Amino acid sequence: MVDYFKFFGIKPSIKIDDAKLKAIFYENTKKFHPDLHGNSSDDSQNDFLQKSVLNNKAYKIISNFNSRVNHLLEVNEMSEEDQKYQLPQQFLMEMMDMNDEIESLEMNFSEENQLNLVKNINSLLMNVDIETIDNDLIGSENEKEIKNKLEKIRELYFKKKYLLRIQDSLNKFATR
Repeated sequence: MVDYFKFFGIKPSIKIDDAKLKAIFYENTKKFHPDLHGNSSDDSQNDFLQKSVLNNKAYKIISNFNSRVNHLLEVNEMSEEDQKYQLPQQFLMEMMDMNDEIESLEMNFSEENQLNLVKNINSLLMNVDIETIDNDLIGSENEKEIKNKLEKIRELYFKKKYLLRIQDSLNKFATR
């Protein structure tokens, strides 16, 4: 697996300096663009083409918050398929109740209940804000501290994905 943070020469983190990332991306684009190396050997041209493709892919991943978080978990071997990661039981119970409320709303619609449900979901989404976690993963030499932060990021990431699916389900219901 390619570590896109290393490729760009930036610290692995969930928060990045967008302007700095964009500047590095454009600098790499100029450096690796195959059209600028037309007089090079075929092997060199192929190498520049591969680096150009890597630059574009890395930028696409790192510039998108959710993709960046997922990549951060992957490079730290903490990414799991949705079905494999076990969310806390308490959270799952809350989500079961939320799904029951959506089902109840479908059978007996009430605008007030719908608004309350939307507010509850939005409130829960605010509570799983990954960006509130201390960002300095690399600055710490304490591996246990880094692992704990990554575990917290992973938990919040999967909770957020779950809540967004419920929110999407509610939105689809609301548009019917």
